[in-house]
Amino acid sequence: MPRLGYKKSRGGCARCKQRRVKCDENKPCGACIRHNTQCSLLEGSVDGGSGDNMSWEPTSNSNAAGLSRVPSFQRRSSSRKGSSGSRKTQTPSISPIDHSLTPPSLLEATLNLPADFVSDRGSSIGNRRSSIAASSPDPFPYFVKFSTEPVEPVHLSKWITDLELMHHYSTATSLTMPRSSDVSSIWQFEVPKLGLTYMFLMHEILAIGALHLGYLHPEQRESYALHASQHQSDAIAGMRESLMNITTENCHALFAASSLLLLNAYSTFPYQRGAPHSQEAPTVDDVLDVFLLVRGMSHILSSFQPSIQSGPFRNFFTEVVTPASTPLLEAVTQHLENLQISLKASSADEPTKAIVSKEIDVFLGWIMHAVETTAFPELRVALTWPINLTEEYLQLLRNRDPAALTLLAYYSVVVRSTEATTWFMQGWGINSARAIVSDLDPEWKDSADLRAESRQSGLPRVLRAVYDDPVLFYDSAVSPDSAAK
Repeated sequence: MPRLGYKKSRGGCARCKQRRVKCDENKPCGACIRHNTQCSLLEGSVDGGSGDNMSWEPTSNSNAAGLSRVPSFQRRSSSRKGSSGSRKTQTPSISPIDHSLTPPSLLEATLNLPADFVSDRGSSIGNRRSSIAASSPDPFPYFVKFSTEPVEPVHLSKWITDLELMHHYSTATSLTMPRSSDVSSIWQFEVPKLGLTYMFLMHEILAIGALHLGYLHPEQRESYALHASQHQSDAIAGMRESLMNITTENCHALFAASSLLLLNAYSTFPYQRGAPHSQEAPTVDDVLDVFLLVRGMSHILSSFQPSIQSGPFRNFFTEVVTPASTPLLEAVTQHLENLQISLKASSADEPTKAIVSKEIDVFLGWIMHAVETTAFPELRVALTWPINLTEEYLQLLRNRDPAALTLLAYYSVVVRSTEATTWFMQGWGINSARAIVSDLDPEWKDSADLRAESRQSGLPRVLRAVYDDPVLFYDSAVSPDSAAK
């Protein structure tokens, strides 16, 4: 008794017989459809449907540069016994889009692909650009579709340099910024994130990254200084435009950019008058340029201070646990108090006395505030004292007034004390002190009043120390007796 639900296949296709599987005898059968092969049950199919008789023959093409290979099936002369009689031998045309056909050699098939293949395939997929260029043989045609025109070498070089600067800023420079010990995430993450929206800030980030690399690699300083100058010029151009319309949205980016611009100005001050190896030292006028930058940016952003202090940089304005004082600032405070006494007894005119005396009071106030609110008060004083300088005092500096220059010299003492821990301040204190001495009236330096006042109150004592030996400049503030020796 035959098994139920089973019918032996006797008229199946040759491919199923060869594989010894049941054929559903459809035309074509399901197995051949699944395997994407020719089925022998179709009229005009190749013998047995095995595909063994497929061959590659050279065929000429008018659009191709030479002979190309296209697939064709040839059926051997054979007959099949059965009620249907013998089948006629046919050679079906196979479309080149049939991806089931595997060419004998990938490289050979690529190099000899007919040109009409590209056009036919392009039209069949909606004129999409083909990934194979027929005009120029390419051993890696699969890349073409996913690429564009090659980048010009000069742009590629600049792009690589900018990546280097951005990487260095994120991994190194950001960790050297003011208050980086407690708010490093702001410099490292928040500032670059904001720079993605405001390109002037991004340029300023790259500029300070270049200056830091130049500091770390003196042999390449000139090259990095050039990159820094280019990015800073682009940053300033963008800042000019944004400063014409400050809003609660862009004030944060302008604050960050102005802060970085200030640090850039301090770091380039030692080389203000020429190349890094130039013998031409900066002058007091160069010091004033930095002060004007600090004052200008501060006054512009002052109206948006509440927004800035409540924005992404709010942690900059929080107070931290601080030491009671520092030996350096205590010494400078004592010198400034002596300078007040000396100034009142000096022969300077009354307007000059009033102007310089007011700036001394402001200086003392900044020292007290910095000691109470930050762990590094010297750096806070160095960066903030120039903010509130009056135009009258700046004019005295332009006129090289001795009392005004003496006060500036004590400020330079504070700046120099930060050089050991802040790369962007290095060279600032000693170079500004030399600028003060070089611009001081020679008759005043050599006068009897200088020696007398130096013994009495120390009015020009710090200048005398610099004039005799710049190395003693810092020591003269810490140890008053050292300058009198």
